[in-house]
Amino acid sequence: MGRPLYEAVPDDVEIVKLTIGQRDALARYKRHENINTFLGNEATPKLLLGGLAIASLPIVLPIIISALAKQATIDPDLAEKIDTVIFIKDLNEAIGEIIVPGGGILFKGEARDFWDKYVKK
Repeated sequence: MGRPLYEAVPDDVEIVKLTIGQRDALARYKRHENINTFLGNEATPKLLLGGLAIASLPIVLPIIISALAKQATIDPDLAEKIDTVIFIKDLNEAIGEIIVPGGGILFKGEARDFWDKYVKK
């Protein structure tokens, strides 16, 4: 015969058309292999924990900040640091509402709150 139809495929490899069932089974197998590869990667736990930590900041930071603010005496340097942390939290929530998929649901109104609190000041 002449040259193969697919030149990128080596000569000793045969191309076979799959049935719908075979294609679906192959897709499930590859998905399973991709999940195993992801979970087997040594960086995956750090990635998952980091993502979880970042996602939980809007919930955890206000709790920590309010606990610190309730202390009887607060060092002026600590008060300034708390204000900085609150600003960063507010900024992250505002950005989250604008650019994160689903951010309008998770952080509804945060961009307006940030604008009113810091820009209009």
